[in-house]
Amino acid sequence: MTDPALNYQPVECLTEEEAAAEDFTNDDFIVIGEDGHTAGDDEADDGRLLLIVDDDREVHTTTRFALDDFVFEGRRLRFLSAYSAAEAREILARTPDIAVVLLDVVMETEQAGLELARHIRQQLGNSFIRIILRTGQPGQAPERDVLIHFDINDYKDKSELTAQKLFTAVLGAMRAYKQLTALEMNRLGLEKILTASTSLFERRSITEFMEGVVLQIRSLISDAQGALLCAVGERHFSGRIDDVRIVAGDAPFPLELGAPISRALPPAICGEIATAFEQGKSVYGDDRCVIFFKTRDHAASVAYLCGHHTLSDLDRRLLEVFCSKIAIGFDNVHLLDRIRHDARHDRLTGLLNRTAFVEGLDAALAKPEADLAVALINLDRFRDVNDGLGHDAGDAVLGEIARRLTALAHPRDLVARFGADEFAIARQGAGARDKAGG
Repeated sequence: MTDPALNYQPVECLTEEEAAAEDFTNDDFIVIGEDGHTAGDDEADDGRLLLIVDDDREVHTTTRFALDDFVFEGRRLRFLSAYSAAEAREILARTPDIAVVLLDVVMETEQAGLELARHIRQQLGNSFIRIILRTGQPGQAPERDVLIHFDINDYKDKSELTAQKLFTAVLGAMRAYKQLTALEMNRLGLEKILTASTSLFERRSITEFMEGVVLQIRSLISDAQGALLCAVGERHFSGRIDDVRIVAGDAPFPLELGAPISRALPPAICGEIATAFEQGKSVYGDDRCVIFFKTRDHAASVAYLCGHHTLSDLDRRLLEVFCSKIAIGFDNVHLLDRIRHDARHDRLTGLLNRTAFVEGLDAALAKPEADLAVALINLDRFRDVNDGLGHDAGDAVLGEIARRLTALAHPRDLVARFGADEFAIARQGAGARDKAGG
């Protein structure tokens, strides 16, 4: 039996054949296709998901018609339908990103809708989905404490739920969903940053810090579909796009940390990022932006966001202020990373130092059937170079020696600078490659 429901007025439905026979323009008429959808409904893939749960098929059709032109922040609705609470549970289990549920109270049982609301909040633990209860039987109204306990957004009697009232209820629910998800993303980002800040001496903490920054940026522009953080390794951008490396990011980008951005982004976007580095300022488009910021003691960086609404002046200012402030955190991260690197490497040549070399030898000797050959190298008359040509010339000689030793070494070899003019190589495997001759 049709629910008195959905008294969406004025709405008159025509078939496609009837509409074709008429010559008029009237926004009150909706053309019904054979599949029950309005003609020309594309249901964009990036739209917000709305789940209709009702055992009356006409309610689903009328709801879709009433919300056919609903747009929230430039995104249309994508509709999902369930004709029982059991079917709705299956959909909810495999689709966690549903924004709003239009839920009939009475279906298989008088409490089926309320039990589904309980399932969403308690079993699924989903506190983000907004729930709008509807009923065609006013006497089945849930108690007030149920509305509060299960975080119900709204409760409507179908007999008085016009198209305009439904539109308003869904709009309010969408706004609430956006605010809740933005707060959660902000919380997760802040949690990652705080966790990283308390343990920055751990290698993983740097990655956590970067991920936290990305989440924080995403929380500021909640409808952004993706964010990427990248940086150059030098103070000044050389003009080569492959110098720009991925630092952190999230969907929809293929992430390979440390890889050039050309592996994750199309050429047009890479060009915009290059422009931001070259000009030292942010670049804004209709649905994407590149936020430029520079740390005090390290490389310039950018945050790239895509798939969002056109940013207002306030949005732009908020992003730029956030990135400029977070740059201080990058300075601290890079400083600690440098300290960690210097603890194991010679700063002049970049080779391992004595401590790291000995640790590497110990680790290699601890393996069964250890196979090692070690060569110690001392430069004759190196002091004459320093005394006769100066320390800069001596440093240049040491740097060239380090480059040649590195070029001769195999990937598994250990190459170190022991002291002023002393170097060492430890060769592993294959009879130490014929005792360092291979």
